[in-house]
Amino acid sequence: MDINDNKRFLLVTAHPDDECLFFLPVLTKLRHLGYTVFLLCLSTGNANGLGKKRISELKECANVLDIPSSNIFVKDDPNLQDGFNNSWPIELVKRHVDECSKKNQINNIITFDHFGVSGHPNHIAVYRGVRAFLNDRPHNMQGFSLKSENIFRKYLGLFDFLLLFFLSFIIRPILCFLHLSPPRLVSEYSSLSLHMTCLEPSRTNITSCTACDASQTAAAPIQLAEATRRELGSISMNVFRALRALGKHHTQLEWYRPLFVIFSSYTYLNSFETIKEYRRE
Repeated sequence: MDINDNKRFLLVTAHPDDECLFFLPVLTKLRHLGYTVFLLCLSTGNANGLGKKRISELKECANVLDIPSSNIFVKDDPNLQDGFNNSWPIELVKRHVDECSKKNQINNIITFDHFGVSGHPNHIAVYRGVRAFLNDRPHNMQGFSLKSENIFRKYLGLFDFLLLFFLSFIIRPILCFLHLSPPRLVSEYSSLSLHMTCLEPSRTNITSCTACDASQTAAAPIQLAEATRRELGSISMNVFRALRALGKHHTQLEWYRPLFVIFSSYTYLNSFETIKEYRRE
């Protein structure tokens, strides 16, 4: 599977701040490689009556992420309101995704997976709506869902990247030299790290790393060489950029939020799977 040649990606989220809490590595990668990125946020995050302010904060955050404000779309639909107890109609989510995709000639969509990272019902509804839309997609439309990690990996943060490096570039070569099949964990991490551009800039990459700063990392087309893996991975070590992005969401700066950014593996690693055919749940 190759990511579509049309360099227009749509990230679909549920609330303002989802983009910097969960998707910063892939957004950094796509912008650095010259892809046009759009963001569709399906609610204003108005659970506490701060919806208008949060829209403004989202656009300020997008500026930190190098996404033009003209590429930001926020929906204030009465049937798509922020809240754990608010059920979002799948067909309504599908309709908004369809309208935004057609308007902006989108060919690749990124969103949550079936668990929604945190289990938030709004996140899950976004995934289901996107998947329903992709079920009727044209042949050149592709979708990718952010893999929800278990609680252990979710809060490994920087150590998750270090573990990735150790397993992929030390343990895996040794096992290959000994003609031994690597355990599943080693294979999983290796699929993310193989041919990272910051380490092997001359190679076409499966995963690119923005740890070297966008101005220093060599640009290369995104390709997925392992079709069976069906993953698009992204790595970022720029935690300060993540904190700056979060800082634009002033109304959400509870004491624990910066700690989440620092210790969350989503600040450093994004792993994606292809959204497969739609099945009713």
